[in-house]
Amino acid sequence: MSAAQQELIDHMNRIIEEGAGLDEIMAALDAQSQLQNSGEEPQAIEADDMGRPTVSTAHPRGYWNIRDVSGDDAQKARNLAEWACRKHQEADDAIAAVVEAADAQVAQVRAWQQEQTRKHERRAEWFVGVLDLYQQDFAPEEKTTKLVAGKIVRRDMPPCKSTNEAECLEWALAREDVDALAPRRLALGEVNKCLKKQADGSYADADTGEVVPFMRETANPIPYKVTVKHGGA
Repeated sequence: MSAAQQELIDHMNRIIEEGAGLDEIMAALDAQSQLQNSGEEPQAIEADDMGRPTVSTAHPRGYWNIRDVSGDDAQKARNLAEWACRKHQEADDAIAAVVEAADAQVAQVRAWQQEQTRKHERRAEWFVGVLDLYQQDFAPEEKTTKLVAGKIVRRDMPPCKSTNEAECLEWALAREDVDALAPRRLALGEVNKCLKKQADGSYADADTGEVVPFMRETANPIPYKVTVKHGGA
């Protein structure tokens, strides 16, 4: 038997006689590299409110600590400190592995969710088209067609309004109220207050009646939108 082995036996006998609990015994063995991924390390370590590990036997400080375990042996204290540091690193690595694994799972779930959602959206869009044609053929005058399973709602789309902002800014800069129309940049909300829509979709200066070239309203290329609602929607 080597001196190191005898020293370990003596050390273990001493801490057992002092009433060491399982956690402390396992820690002492692990500190001496006697446990090589054996799977015997306790999975639950009791700790006090400060996160300090506790054992079943009393220590001068009232909680598990390297000084009380190693006594005055600086080398043993250093070995235990190295053990504690390695265990901390293992815990950090385990946390990182959990986060990485969780992120990978979340990414897979999101990819599946997007794929499945788009598949069912395409099915829903197809049935909207079927019901749109049904409403056109059998209830063309109705905005809302009620069915037992739901209702078909047709909403007219607003016209499209286009603005040439470069020409609009040039027009605003030539006016006396330029500070309101373009204080730092073009304020379209203020511009709209100065204009009046004409029957043909053009816009004219509300004061002079002069048609401005930079703004016009045209028919929406999508004349209406159909939605299908269920229940209390």
